[in-house]
Amino acid sequence: MKTTAQINLTLTIAKQDFDELVRLRSIERLKQQDFGEGAQRQRVASLLARLIGSIAEIERHLKDHLRQSDSSPVVEGAPQLVSFYRDELKPNSRLIKETFLQLHKEFFQKIGLWGLVSDRMSYLYPESEQEHITGVRVRNTIEAALNFFDETIDEEDERRDESFSFEGAWDIIDHQFVGFRPDEWLQNLRLLEPVLTGKPKATIPQRIQLRLFDAYQGFVLNQWFGVIALSRAILEDNILTHADRLGINPYSNSTDGKRQGFKHLGELIYLVSKKHPELKNDMKTIKRAGDRILHPKKTDVTSHPHIFRKEALECLQGIKRIVEYVYAD
Repeated sequence: MKTTAQINLTLTIAKQDFDELVRLRSIERLKQQDFGEGAQRQRVASLLARLIGSIAEIERHLKDHLRQSDSSPVVEGAPQLVSFYRDELKPNSRLIKETFLQLHKEFFQKIGLWGLVSDRMSYLYPESEQEHITGVRVRNTIEAALNFFDETIDEEDERRDESFSFEGAWDIIDHQFVGFRPDEWLQNLRLLEPVLTGKPKATIPQRIQLRLFDAYQGFVLNQWFGVIALSRAILEDNILTHADRLGINPYSNSTDGKRQGFKHLGELIYLVSKKHPELKNDMKTIKRAGDRILHPKKTDVTSHPHIFRKEALECLQGIKRIVEYVYAD
């Protein structure tokens, strides 16, 4: 539960700073670059700097959970703090960072660095908003290490049979069907954040957590079709499991009023969208992509892998938001 404690602590501090900031200067005033004067302006600048640090720390804890977890991409937090992060801090994180830079624009201009700083503003943004191009450095590192050990360990050394399998390692690296692309996998991982819920992790059914894990892992390993199909399955499962909480009737009725199983996903999405419009776009995106994968038509156009990757990421981010919404508190 280390990640949970760290996130709760950081969010507690961030909420105190955020609440003080909006008391001094509302979000609308910040958008209008109205930062106040004198001591108030200095305090606003200080709070913005502290919030930038808190946002970076929260994002790091979330990223670390994905790197360390081997069972579920779900992280639980205190309900009120999770709601604050989802509804207030995260939606305003870009504004906070840009406002901080604008407050210091005059200083950077005086020392002749504003052009450089404004061009490099992306370093303040989370990795999920950036593309990381690493070439094949990770693969090259692995190949170089294999070559070094293969040449260093003598043919008669018992470790060649007991501890190492150079032949097997090279077979994995060179096998085209396997597609050994560690640099791409690392880049994919940087785009992901775990599901942050305000309910105890144990309240999320194991089948949901396992499918989320497979979907996250599938995205890292370039399994775009699997990610899209799993997102669709998780969506339908969440709607049916929480039909009462979402305020819908998931059952189809015959003319005599008897139940005849569940409604189709399209109808379920329509019903949920009427009561929870904030979920509409994500649900439609997931269904649309899922239908093309699970129920292809002759008229469907085969997309480029980069398009499938984009769709898979949109589905995974969408189902993340949906699960967070359902298990918010």
